[in-house]
Amino acid sequence: MTEYLAGRRILVVPDKFKGTTAQRAAEVIAAEARRAGARTSNVAMADGGERTVEAFGRANRSLEVSGPLGRPVRVGWRRAEGVAVIESAAASGLVTAGGSRGNDPVAAQTAGTGELIAEALAEGAQEVIVGMGGSASTDGGRGALSALEAYLPFPPGG
Repeated sequence: MTEYLAGRRILVVPDKFKGTTAQRAAEVIAAEARRAGARTSNVAMADGGERTVEAFGRANRSLEVSGPLGRPVRVGWRRAEGVAVIESAAASGLVTAGGSRGNDPVAAQTAGTGELIAEALAEGAQEVIVGMGGSASTDGGRGALSALEAYLPFPPGG
């Protein structure tokens, strides 16, 4: 394997590894590839679920919102240069609901995701990037739309 990697250029772009951050996983993978003689570049990336905000440079804001099962949760999000980055997994996600055993997908809702979007807009975000992976809900975004009612040209469901 060392002969194969020697002199090759490798881009290390992990989404995440459970129990660590995408950035830390990229650093470890890149270090091992360099040890084998490769030249590396590494980038943190996310698939739209957990750690999406981190891939854009870490949270610099937080807000308490309605969790997927109605209990309040504190969620980190990012705003910089008129762009907000939030992740539905943090507000309305399966992990937040207590994993697959603690979740009730029929009762779970996305209001917290809408509350985050509304906060980003209230703070002046011109663009909002919403990572949609890791949802606990089957409400199709209805809860989020209800939380955004003041920003919509029509009432949700109408």
